[in-house]
Amino acid sequence: MTAQHRKERLQDTPVAVTALSADALALRGISDVTQIAGTVPGLVIPTSVGAGTSTNFYMRGVGQFDNYATVDPGVGVYLDGVYIGRSQAGIFDIANVERIEVLRGPQGTLYGKNTIGGLVNIITSKPGPDFSADVRLRGGSRNLLGGMAAINLPLVEDKLFASFSVNASTQDGYVRSAIDPQLANPFGDAPGRFGDKQDISARAAIRYRPNSDLDINLSADMIHRRGTAVAFIARDGSLADGIDPVYATTSNRRTSAGYRAPEENDGKGLALHVDYTFGDITVQSITSYRDSSMLSGGDYDGTPSQFLDQRMALDQNQFSQEIRFSGTSFDDRLKWIGGLFYFHEKFDQEINIYGSEGTLYGLDVDQYISGSTESYAAFLQGTFSVSDTLSVTAGGRYTEDKKDGSVFWTPYYDIFFGSGPVNSRGKWGAFTPHASIEWKMTPDALLYASYTRGFRSGGINGRAGSPASAGTYGPEKLDGFEGGLKSDLFGKRLRANIAAYYNLYKDIQLIAVDTSGTSFPTVNGGEAEVYGAEVELEAQITSQLNVSANYAYTHAQYTDLIPAVTMFSPTLKAGNRLPNAPRHTFSIAGNYVQPVGNAGSELRLHAEYRYRGFVYPFSENEFKNAGYGILDGRVTFAADADRWQLSAYCLNCANKKYIIWGQYRVNTFGFEAVIPGLPRELGLELRAKF
Repeated sequence: MTAQHRKERLQDTPVAVTALSADALALRGISDVTQIAGTVPGLVIPTSVGAGTSTNFYMRGVGQFDNYATVDPGVGVYLDGVYIGRSQAGIFDIANVERIEVLRGPQGTLYGKNTIGGLVNIITSKPGPDFSADVRLRGGSRNLLGGMAAINLPLVEDKLFASFSVNASTQDGYVRSAIDPQLANPFGDAPGRFGDKQDISARAAIRYRPNSDLDINLSADMIHRRGTAVAFIARDGSLADGIDPVYATTSNRRTSAGYRAPEENDGKGLALHVDYTFGDITVQSITSYRDSSMLSGGDYDGTPSQFLDQRMALDQNQFSQEIRFSGTSFDDRLKWIGGLFYFHEKFDQEINIYGSEGTLYGLDVDQYISGSTESYAAFLQGTFSVSDTLSVTAGGRYTEDKKDGSVFWTPYYDIFFGSGPVNSRGKWGAFTPHASIEWKMTPDALLYASYTRGFRSGGINGRAGSPASAGTYGPEKLDGFEGGLKSDLFGKRLRANIAAYYNLYKDIQLIAVDTSGTSFPTVNGGEAEVYGAEVELEAQITSQLNVSANYAYTHAQYTDLIPAVTMFSPTLKAGNRLPNAPRHTFSIAGNYVQPVGNAGSELRLHAEYRYRGFVYPFSENEFKNAGYGILDGRVTFAADADRWQLSAYCLNCANKKYIIWGQYRVNTFGFEAVIPGLPRELGLELRAKF
């Protein structure tokens, strides 16, 4: 467990954190980081299904409200400690992963900006001294075919090791077209199904450990993802009078959309980790370069007519360097860590809007945005043991961000912008402190209380439609107060972890409408109060039966909003719920193991039910996305001391029909446009370990 940048037991970490091991991921059949929602209390991932081009995480009422590259995420994503700057670059297949750590609440001291809701850290397996190989093949519903292979190779005994992994899959879409497949649109026709995907990802790593003090790890990874977006469809019962009922196709997962939008995501990265220990001090350097490209689109009217079709492309690259120093002092009573961080990013984004709703005087709209970010930070944190059972922690981080951007609309926005782009520049600084007290009541029980400040960086206004609104907006701030209990009870047969929190969320970034009605700038437009509680339980009922459960209660409401965000949106008002913040979420899972024969064979049964309460996708609270529950199951026969495994699984076993995202479009198109969730999937998986 490395949530605090040092190795420690999960139960000794005074942070609300969930750790999912490789075995836990395999048990649930999780192959993509977007599938971990439900296994973590309160975590919501309203990511589009199908190929998927972005990973938007929401925790404790905080997430990313806009997919423009000029807006930073509120929940950070890390790969082996490397910060991923864009949600569009944060999709990772689960291959050769050691664990995933999910930290809830602001993490502004050790991790820095854009972690005001929390963070997700994907930690891959390092190459080691022993030979091993892992091969998986699977097939299932909608012509699913997939495979994963990983190998670990010792090259020089006890000094040099390497590992390689590859993951690939293909699957047909699950939303059918209900219209003539030859119907024209800007990029082709709309035959067959929506939501298909074809993925391939790979990773290579080499590790050099000449002695016990020096550890060097070099890794490279790539992902190539292709498919189509799941088109919007009309929600049953939402049609206005006079609208053809062919559009009301939610219940049978059919769409009348005329645009089969592409979804593409390509990414690759290099990372160098160097750890060196001398005496009581360890120095760690993390150097990384990543680049990604994304293409996505959507038929946002959900009809055969060309009202509003969109395509979005993004190219992004980033470089980061972090140096950490850690050690102990005063006879090991003080554990300290400090460091320096540098981050540089460049991006180019293009948004194309087609159709009558995206035109003025019969012309289509193209928007071009380019920008760069340069960020510096320094941090220091220490934990002092007052006694054998009582510790106090204090720390702080200072971050400075510089952003430059250019926004250009064509053709008709030249009326507002003149003949060229509008350039903007912003600079912000923030200090994010942390303080906590930890009491080890017994060797198996930890009680803690903490205060942490987090912030989300400001930015340039990518949605500006006039020079007056094409400036910048400032950072968000969140002051988080948390108390928690971590305990192992009854001879460690029951684990109970509880966290309660209260957050003051200020200067919230919201989309406003200027007085011309043609520009939608981002402004610091509101404040909110967020509080709640989270519970994680795990019980070893017998030597063969294990049961786990989690629950989260979240109260997240706006307490104040400025007129610029309310005057043109009368449904946006104080008292509204924050987007994608369900009041209740819970899950319960059971695992049963039955030995078979005397040859090390086992029969394993796994079942899990996950429930997410209703949410509002937008701050206006016009569209209400109903709550739903999903049941998954898995049966595995393992033989030869776990060397061979054959599994049969079902996802959404009851074939629950639910909505993962939607918009209120009664005023524009006469109905509510939604994206349905995945149907039932049945499959088989064969696994061999050597």
